[in-house]
Amino acid sequence: MKNKRLTYLIAIIMTILLIAIGIGGKIYMDKKSFNDEMVKVVKSNEAKKV
Repeated sequence: MKNKRLTYLIAIIMTILLIAIGIGGKIYMDKKSFNDEMVKVVKSNEAKKV
């Protein structure tokens, strides 16, 4: 009984950890792509003309 409960607890913790890593990765990649886009805008020819 105790072993089954421990396995269930570990499965829940791993699931929560996996979801947290997924959300964190998405936020990081969104921020990175936004920064890359801003760098492209700043380095564009239109920005150099202004």
